[in-house]
Amino acid sequence: MKKQRKLIWVISSFALVWIGIFCISVNSLISGDASSASPTDVISIAAGEHHSVALRADGTVWTWGSNFRGQLGNGEISPEGQAQSTPIQVSSLTGVTAIAAGSLHTLALKGDGTVWTWGDNRDGQLGTGTASNIPRVNPAMIPSLVDVVYIAAGGGHSIAVDRSGSVWVWGNNGSGQLADGTTATRPAPVRASVTGTGIFAGAGSHTVFTDSNGTLSTWGANDFGQLGNGTTVGCLIPVSPGTSDNTCHLAARVIAVAAGGGYPVPGPGQNHSIALGNDGTVTAWGNNLYGQIGDGTTGNTRISPVPTSSLSEVGAIAAGLHHSVALKTNGTVWSWGDNEFGELGDGTTAERNMPVQVTGLTGVGSIAARGDFTLALKKDGTVWAWGGNSQGELGDGTTTDRTTPVKVIGLDIPSYSISGQVTSRGAGLSGATIGLSGAASGSTTTDFGGNYSFTGLANGKYTVAPTLPGYSFTPPNKTVDVNGTNANGLDFTAVSAGYSISGQVARGSSGFERVSIGLSGAASNITASDSGGNYSFTGLANGKYTIYSASTTTCKSEGVPDYHVTANKVEIWPNDKLIAYDAKIWLKNTVVYATPKYQRSLKKSTDKDEYPSFGYDNVNGYWVSQHLQYPISDKLSVKLNNCEVVV
Repeated sequence: MKKQRKLIWVISSFALVWIGIFCISVNSLISGDASSASPTDVISIAAGEHHSVALRADGTVWTWGSNFRGQLGNGEISPEGQAQSTPIQVSSLTGVTAIAAGSLHTLALKGDGTVWTWGDNRDGQLGTGTASNIPRVNPAMIPSLVDVVYIAAGGGHSIAVDRSGSVWVWGNNGSGQLADGTTATRPAPVRASVTGTGIFAGAGSHTVFTDSNGTLSTWGANDFGQLGNGTTVGCLIPVSPGTSDNTCHLAARVIAVAAGGGYPVPGPGQNHSIALGNDGTVTAWGNNLYGQIGDGTTGNTRISPVPTSSLSEVGAIAAGLHHSVALKTNGTVWSWGDNEFGELGDGTTAERNMPVQVTGLTGVGSIAARGDFTLALKKDGTVWAWGGNSQGELGDGTTTDRTTPVKVIGLDIPSYSISGQVTSRGAGLSGATIGLSGAASGSTTTDFGGNYSFTGLANGKYTVAPTLPGYSFTPPNKTVDVNGTNANGLDFTAVSAGYSISGQVARGSSGFERVSIGLSGAASNITASDSGGNYSFTGLANGKYTIYSASTTTCKSEGVPDYHVTANKVEIWPNDKLIAYDAKIWLKNTVVYATPKYQRSLKKSTDKDEYPSFGYDNVNGYWVSQHLQYPISDKLSVKLNNCEVVV
C-alpha cells in the first residue's frame, strides 16, 4: 500500500541560501532585495506538500499543483484532487524578493520588508491574528511585521527575521517548534527565544537552525531523534546536536540545514534532519526507515548526527518527506531514501540508503524538496521536477509520476507579442512611432499598412502609445496585461492635428484684400484674403485639396467673372466698429453700360443708395470705385446692368 503523501521542505546552499523551500542569495539574506539574483527569468523555487512555487526576476510569483486550501494564491479554491498542472501567476503580487512554502500555505517577502501570506490558516500559520478553517485565497500582508529580511516556512508554522536580528514565529506549536517556550498555537507573530541571522529549516513538528557562526540548534518534537541531541525527548527551547569532541560528526561549521516531516500529523518514517558543513560534507540524523540518513543502513533511527556516505563537495541540501537531496558544486544532484514515487530521480522506484545521482541533470543552481517530489532550478533559469505528481506539482501538464526529471512548462523566459494597426480615414497610416513602456520599453514604426508589433516580451503590464507630428490618436494609448498569451488587436485611429495651406492673392507686388478663396477635396471651407492679400486654411488632415476663387457672380453668361478686387484699409473707427475702405472692382473686358450702384446698410440705418465713380484702365479694363464705410462682415456688391458681382 502506498504511503500517505505528506509534507517536507527546507534547504540551503553553499553559494545560495534556501529558507523553508525558497532560495535567496547570501547578499539578499542581509538586504532583503534581489539585486544580486541571477538575471535569468526564474530566480527561486519552493516546494509545499502538494504545490510548487517559483519566483521570477520581475518580482512576480507563480504556483502550480494542489489548491484545495488556496495555497496557489490565485483567488480561488480548487476541489481536492483537482490538479493545476501548469504554472499560474499569484494574484496582485509584485516586488517579491523571496518565497517560502509550508505544507498548505505560502509566504512571500517583498523588497520593502513586508511579508505576505496565503493558503491554509487552521493553525494561524498566515499570521493574521486568528486561526481559521477558512483559507485565504489571495495574498495579504502581515501588518505587525516590518523591515523583514528573511522568511522560512514549516509544515504549519512560519518564521521571519527582521533587520535587527529578532526572530518572529507564528502558527502551529503543538511540539514547541516555535521556540517560544510553550506549546500554544500562535496566530500572530511572537518573538522566539533565538536571535540573529542564519538559516532556518522547519518540518511538521521540529525546527533546525544554524546561526551566522555555524552553530547548530534544534527544537520541537524528537520522537525519532530528529533533534540530534542523543535522546528522543522533545525540547521547547533550542538544544545543540552532537558533542564538542566530534564524536557526533559535527566538527565542520554548519552552513545549511534541511528538515523533513509531515503536517499536521507526521506519518510513518518521517522526521529527519540534515546539515551541510563548510567543508562540503553532509551529516544527518532522525528517522531512517527508508534510508534517508544515507549512511548505508535502513531502519535504524539515528538520535545523533552521522555522516552521509560517499558524498563530498556539496553546495546545497534539501529534505523530502522520506528522502534527502544534495546539490554538488559541479551542478549535479544526488538523492537517497524512499523512492516509491520516483522522488530520487534515478529512473527507478527502488529505495536507496546511499546517495545516487539524478539521471540526466546537470547545470543545476538550486534545489527544493517536499513530501514525495523534488524540484531543481538550473542556471539557465529552467525548472525541472520529478517524483510524485498526483496534484500536478511537477508542472509538466500531467498528473503522471516521473522517475526522471521533466521540465516545468510555462516558466521559461517568455516570448510573447503585442501588435496592432494605426489607421487614418479608413487606411493604414505608415510612419507612426509606437512607444512601449511598462514591463519593458522600446519603440517601433508602423509599416505601409499601418501595422506594428513588439516581440520577445515577458509577462507583465505594458502601455502602447502612438505619435506622429500633425496627428492626434484615439485612444491616445492602450494598456494591456500580457499573461501567458499574445496581445493582438491594439489598434488606434489617427486624426490630423492641423496642417495648413496658405498663399496670397496679388497683382505684381500688391495684395488683394477680401478676395474669397475656397477649399475643396479632403475638406471644404471658404476664407477671405487679408489686407496683404494673404489667406490660409488650418487644421487640415493629410489629403488632396483644390484652391479656387469663391467670389460669386450672376453674370457668367455676360462675361463678368474675370474680375478682381483691391481694397486698402484707410481708417478704423472703434466706437461704431466701422472700417473705411478705398475699394475697386476690376471687370476685365467688360463694358459698363450704366453707372454701377453700390447698395449697403450702414449702422443698421435706413437703406440708402450710394453711387460710386467709375472709369477705364488700359491694363485692367473697366472699374468701379468708391470710398466705402461698412461693417467688416458686409460684402462689397457691384451691379452691372442686371448682373451682380459679390466679393
